[in-house]
Amino acid sequence: MSTRLCCLLLVIAGAGAYANSLDGPFVFDDVAGIEQNPSIRSLAGSLVPPDQQATAGRPVVNFSFAVNYALHGLDVRGYHLLNIGIHLLAALVLFDIVRLTLSRRPLAERFGAAANPLAFATALLWIVHPIQTECVDYLSLRNESLMALFFLLTLDTAIRAHGASRPGWAMASVLCCGLGMASKEVMVAAPIMVVLYDWAFRSEPPGDVLRRRWRVYLALASTWMILVPLGLGGAKSASVGFALGVSPVEWALLQCRMVLHYLGLCVWPHPLNFDYGQAYAVEFAELAPWVMAMGVVLAGSAILVFRRPRIGFALAWCFVILAPSSSILPLVSEVGAERRMYLPLAGLVALAVVGGYAIIQRSGHRHALAGWVIALSLVAVPLFVLTVRRNAQYAGRVSIWQSAVEAKPDNARAHVNLANALRNDLGDLGGAEQHYRLALELRPGHALAHTNLGSVLAVTGRLDEAVEEFNRALEIDPGLTPARLYLAMAERDRADP
Repeated sequence: MSTRLCCLLLVIAGAGAYANSLDGPFVFDDVAGIEQNPSIRSLAGSLVPPDQQATAGRPVVNFSFAVNYALHGLDVRGYHLLNIGIHLLAALVLFDIVRLTLSRRPLAERFGAAANPLAFATALLWIVHPIQTECVDYLSLRNESLMALFFLLTLDTAIRAHGASRPGWAMASVLCCGLGMASKEVMVAAPIMVVLYDWAFRSEPPGDVLRRRWRVYLALASTWMILVPLGLGGAKSASVGFALGVSPVEWALLQCRMVLHYLGLCVWPHPLNFDYGQAYAVEFAELAPWVMAMGVVLAGSAILVFRRPRIGFALAWCFVILAPSSSILPLVSEVGAERRMYLPLAGLVALAVVGGYAIIQRSGHRHALAGWVIALSLVAVPLFVLTVRRNAQYAGRVSIWQSAVEAKPDNARAHVNLANALRNDLGDLGGAEQHYRLALELRPGHALAHTNLGSVLAVTGRLDEAVEEFNRALEIDPGLTPARLYLAMAERDRADP
């Protein structure tokens, strides 16, 4: 397979998988981060994104939304097209990384002839895997896919810089790393992974690599400083940090279960969940089996990094990239998110594709490569179909929140947002009331659920019940302005029937 043919097929597969996603509406964080984000109304203003939003501290992502707005306003199709384009580019760069790795020393002798087909199969499975849909269909998560693109470009150009006579590739690697840092904080892992790559795939003594590459490593590490000014002022202080009710230990315990859940979804991507809900306090005994299992996985991965570094690199890729969001820094607004596997999935897929071929290669069958690539392409078919079906759930606010409720029925926030969608998009006040009440059964102190339930009761003429709900909301959160406004209107209507 030629490189051009592989790239063409990848673009066709990726574009086909997301062709039905172009009309998906703004949902959840999209409303504040895009639809109501005044900073994207000008290109210059977008470089200072507002705090406490999905783009806070991420000026490159906010600037990309400003470009969309300048071209077509709030037409969602343009935003979706750019998200898809970023996903396609990331897959092409992943293809190039795997191709270069297999066609250069020390793997060239064993895998050089199979480099293009194996790289194609890796990128194909990655681009059509349904766990990727959240980062492509949910527009605000461009921060994840754009960061991933720069992450992959950083490694790709760093690989090309190795042995190059001119500094162009090294400079490009540092530039991409800096842009990634200004896209999402997870990019902090990129310099580490470049060093680990050179360790795992070296064809010379480690000391020689370090002597020739230390300037590149230092330049890449210097891009960490970009994160300092971007994080000043508490850009995400309302959702990230150690003083928000969930301790680092509790968060780490929860993440043991979540990371293993992500790994399961890579193999069996069902059910996918748009919203796992907020973080919560937990006892060690409840999660002890997950903690022990995660400990075994991490210990095994660490051993492989040193004893079988080429296998260990793929596992390190997964866990090092997950570490910023799935270790000890609490992100209390969401206990889990499938988007966190967007980039880590690449390492796991590459390990499965290349490792599987290494095993069947020993059979000596002359058609082993063709058979393996065909088998992997057939695996891609059901993944493609699942992705298309998942896109359809993102086609409306009701359908995506309905899927979240079905995946995690005990998520109060999902019930509230489903109720909001039923009321606002379908005018289904009965269905909205049902889900507001379900949310309050799960979380009685949910002030917004009390407020929104009261608004439905007021519209349907049950003013006494509505006033009671508004008062309960204000007892929980005295500063909740919508509850105060609704209460005033309900009391006025009750006094003047």
